[in-house]
Formats: sequence, structure tokens, C-alpha cells
Amino acid sequence: MTAFVFKPRRKLKGRTKVSRLYSGRYRIERDSRTITVALGVTDKQVAETRLREIVRRAEQAAAGIGVPVTQRKAAEVDLEKHLCAYLRELEVKGRAGMYCYNVDHRCRRLFVECEWKHLKEISADSFQAWRSRNQQKAAKTLNQYLDTIRGLLGWLVRNGKLAADPLACVGKVETRGRERRKRRAFTDAEMRALLAVAGTRGPVYLLAANTGLRRGEIVALRKGDFHLTGDRPYVTARASTTKNRKEARQWLNAETAEAMRLTIPTAALASEAAFDYVPSIEKLRSDLKKAGIEAEDADGRRLDFHALRYTYATNLARAGVAPRVAMEMLRHSDMRLTNTTYTDVLLLPLAEAVEKLPRFGGNDTPIHSPKSGADGLDLAPGGTVGTMECVSESAVFVGQSHELAQPGTPGQVKGMVPRLGLEPRTN
Repeated sequence: MTAFVFKPRRKLKGRTKVSRLYSGRYRIERDSRTITVALGVTDKQVAETRLREIVRRAEQAAAGIGVPVTQRKAAEVDLEKHLCAYLRELEVKGRAGMYCYNVDHRCRRLFVECEWKHLKEISADSFQAWRSRNQQKAAKTLNQYLDTIRGLLGWLVRNGKLAADPLACVGKVETRGRERRKRRAFTDAEMRALLAVAGTRGPVYLLAANTGLRRGEIVALRKGDFHLTGDRPYVTARASTTKNRKEARQWLNAETAEAMRLTIPTAALASEAAFDYVPSIEKLRSDLKKAGIEAEDADGRRLDFHALRYTYATNLARAGVAPRVAMEMLRHSDMRLTNTTYTDVLLLPLAEAVEKLPRFGGNDTPIHSPKSGADGLDLAPGGTVGTMECVSESAVFVGQSHELAQPGTPGQVKGMVPRLGLEPRTN
């Protein structure tokens, strides 16, 4: 039997970073698998104690002692049967068909390529070895595979069919700088050109660019979801159609509201689809080509339907909308997603912002340094309002007040005590 504790290490921007918390690794007799578990403590002795308890339970489980009947039966069932039950649960919860398809595809691929047939064969080492062999995949894709299989394992744990998630200690790979599919926002000129050639598809593009609604959410819209009367027109994305399963009210500006009034008749049946046709990615590419817009720029950043949502987020930033407000309008749960991922920094007024900085020299500067003289400060040229003229010290300063401004010369100071500091002496 092998068992030891350690602090995981990983590379971050070329530097090795050591975890603050301990993990454990063990292998029991008559089992070729080495299992890694997260111990979640910073004290080594506590970590060793926890690992010994985990090993003890693992040895009992291998001998069939102290293991719940549900877990013993689940360990004998093929993983594909567990996956089918999990997919049925997702369908009951109302998950989209494409989401269920991706879960099924990713899990089955891991089962085959990692050689997993039963729950006991799933380990952190085997998954990490698979990930190392698939470095040609995008970092985001590798993280999606991890999230998918952990979703299945978490469901098994919650249903009492698995004692613990064997992949709990596996971290995600760094995605920054490794993006394969980079998007950008439409410029104002590109949006005008696209709308000019889009015809009946124009209102859909305009709605997406001015509300941030996703393509699937627009497809699911009904005519009754639009409220175009009154001073504040808006469209409601029903909870059953949104990504976060929450109802969203998206306000419409005057241009978008007018386009929707022309597209959706007032007497239309509320249950009918709002749009007869929502452009596919192929049709959008055709419209881009017709408008003379490159679908991919020199930096490899692409324009697709989801780029209209990027355009919405970027234009909110350009308009000076507060980040918290923009986050709510985009229905994000993390402000970093709004400020970093969905904002195209190349369209922000960076050069204009530099011009707003104060100037510290030259004739145009609003800040003038005071000019000192032998007898005090000359704050303004002589003969102008606000001039101070140095005079000799007088008894008028002793025991009585002094009139600083003379009639007919507003704000003009006539007296200052020489060589006694920068301010006039007062009583």
C-alpha cells in the first residue's frame, strides 16, 4: 500500500505556484489505480490523519465492509447506464437539447479514451493523462470536458451512488492567451453597412445588438413578449428560454422599438413566433460579405451572431454606463465577464481619454505655478483684479482690523507684510 500527502504544484505564467492546501495520494493492495484526493487543510499532520481515514475506508470498501448497498450496486453498473440516467434527469430539468448532446458526447469520449467502464476506474491521474495527450484542443474545451464529467460524478454523489468525487482535486487549465475562437464587436460603420444589406433580417440584427439577447433566446421570442406601447418599451425573455433560467426584461431604445413596431403588427397573435426567420451563422456570413465586412480580422478575431452581444456590451462601456448596471443588463453573474470578456477594448475611446489628462507645462496649462518675489508672492500680473502690492509694515496691523480691498477694485489686495511669510499678518 502507498499513501502520502503533498502540496500540488502548477505552472502559472511560467512560474511554479505551490498550493496552500494539502492533497493526498494512495493506492491499496490488489488495485493498480493511484487515487488523488483533496484534503483541504494547511496542516500536514491533520492532512496525514485525514488521508489515513480515507485509506481505511477505501480498504473496507475493497473488502465490501461498511459500504452502503446503494454504492456497492452502483459500482457494479456500467458507466453508460449511469450516463443515461443522468441525461434523463437533465431533460426533466428542462436542459436544452444541445446541452444534453454535448454532455453525452463528452462523457462517452472520456469513457473510451480513458478506458473507464466502472466508477472505480475513474481517477484524477487517468483524466490528467488524457488531458496531457489532448493538448491540441483549446484550453476552454479541455475545461468543458472536466466540468461535464464532474457534473455526472456530482450527480452520483448527491444520489448516494458514489462516496466522493474522484476528480475533485483536478484543477482547470489556464485559458488566458490560449483562446482559439476570439470574437470582436461590430463598429458603428459595420453595423450600418450590415443593416443596409440585411433586408428583413435587419430587425433581428438590430435587436441582438441593442439588447444582448442570444440567438436561441431570440428564436424563442413570441409576439406577446414585446411591450411596445408607453414611454418605456421592452421585451421579456421568458425564464424557460434564457441561459440562467431567469426571466429578463430588456429595455428597447427608440430605434429598436420603432423597428419592432414595423416588424410585429399590433393585432398579432401573442403566441406566434416573433420572427419568421432568425439568421443562421451561414446567412450572417453571407450578409457580411455582401456588406463588405471581413468575417475575421488580421488578429484572427471573428464576427458571428454572438458578436452582436459583444457589441452591446462594448457600446454600454463606450456610453459610460456603470459596470454594475452593464452587468445587470447583460445578465452576467460575474463582473469580470462583463468588463474583460465581453468588452472589445479596441473600440473604447482610449486615445480620447488620454487627452482629458491635465497638462503640466506650456501656455495652455490650467495650472500655473505661483511666482515668488523678494518680498512675498506675486499671484497675478500688476494692474489686474486680484493684484497684491507689497507695502511697508504699518501700525494699522497692530490691534485693529485692516481693510484689504479698496472701493472700485474688487478683490484687489493692497497690503502685505514683507519678509514675514507668505500670508498677510492679521489681528
